[in-house]
Amino acid sequence: MAQLCPYDGELKRLGLKVLLVTFSSKGFAHKFREEVCSSFPVLINRERDLYRTYGLESSLLRSWGWKNLWTYAKRLLSGQEWKGIQGDSTQLGGDFIIDRDGIVQLAYRSRDPTDRLPVEELMEHLQEISRRHKDPDSE
Repeated sequence: MAQLCPYDGELKRLGLKVLLVTFSSKGFAHKFREEVCSSFPVLINRERDLYRTYGLESSLLRSWGWKNLWTYAKRLLSGQEWKGIQGDSTQLGGDFIIDRDGIVQLAYRSRDPTDRLPVEELMEHLQEISRRHKDPDSE
């Protein structure tokens, strides 16, 4: 979600909120929040109820496949700090947009830990949802 930080002002202008969900420890979650974007609240879901509810998978093969290992190797070679493994390294994440009525408007389930929607695509979805809620006749 770090890629959404530069859009924090735009998100507020649109009346939208970002919630980070993690199953990590409280200490790691707060450190992650500080590093990523301190304006986004963090929900710690140790039991992973939300992960199951939204159909997010765990996969050893996809979490530790060549694509992911290569991504980590490039990060280390570029001098980025290794933060170690936090919790279950096989848990896959995703990006979800839920409107003010609780309706899932976008569900993107990551195929591997490096697989995320481009931030521009997320912002397009968010802007469209915001427009629809301001003008319900546009649907």
